[in-house]
Parts: sequence; structure tokens; C-alpha cells
Amino acid sequence: MIINRLFRQRMGVLCLVLAFTVIAAFTGCSKQKQKTVQDEKAALKGRVTAYWQAKASGDLSKAYDMEYPLLKKEVSRDDYLKNKKMLVKYQDIAIQEVELDKGGNAADIKIKVVARVKPPGAKNTFKAPVVITDHWVKAEDGKWYHVPKNIIKK
Repeated sequence: MIINRLFRQRMGVLCLVLAFTVIAAFTGCSKQKQKTVQDEKAALKGRVTAYWQAKASGDLSKAYDMEYPLLKKEVSRDDYLKNKKMLVKYQDIAIQEVELDKGGNAADIKIKVVARVKPPGAKNTFKAPVVITDHWVKAEDGKWYHVPKNIIKK
């Protein structure tokens, strides 16, 4: 009877320790996942910023490197670079929102920019603040790539 009671006490203590271990493990996993999402968003913001700075400065070669790989199969680097004289120039680029999908491999980014447009033959340049929603995907190499609107299938 004493042995039976000791056995039950030890089993109770063991169950309590096990329960706390499971709770601690799940709490740790949650914090780890949250940290991973924050890290992923930070990496993505860095990539988006680099892309838009390249576009704004006219470094289309650098921007091309950050375009979705399927675009590169359809548009050569030379053809992409022919857009050097873009009608729209961008400045004052600011990321407003990053929304990752549940899988963490795609994101929509809201970016506020000031678009400067000088229509052909016009004397003046027109400026207007614009909010752009960009779509980005994470490829097998672990890097984020910009997906042009004409490639997105809805």
C-alpha cells in the first residue's frame, strides 16, 4: 500500500513535469515562428527597398536581377534594359505595409512613391503621390523576387 501510494505520487510529479515541458515547448515554438516571420519581413523589406532604389536610380540591370525568374525566360536582360528611358520616374519610396501569405512564400507590399511623369513632347513634369501594391514570391534559392502584374494569374 505504501509502495502503491509512492508510485502514484511519483507518477503525478512526472505528469506535472511532462505537462510543463509540453507547454514550454509550444510557447517556445510560437515565439520562434513569430521571430521567423519578423526576420522574413525584414529580409523582404530590404529586398523591396533595393529593387525600388535600383528602379529610381535607373539601374535596371540590378532591378532585372530581382525580377521573377519566369519573367527572365520571356524577357531578355537587353530587352528589359531598353526601358532605360522610362516615362515614369520614382522618388520618395516608402514601404507602408508587408502582408505575408500563410505559407510565408508570397507577399503583397504596399509602397508609397512620388511618381514623376513627363509625357513625350510636354514641357512640364507632373508629380503625384501614388500607392503601389507589389507582389513578391520567395523562390527555391531562398531569395524574394518581384512579380510583375502581367505575370500574376488570378
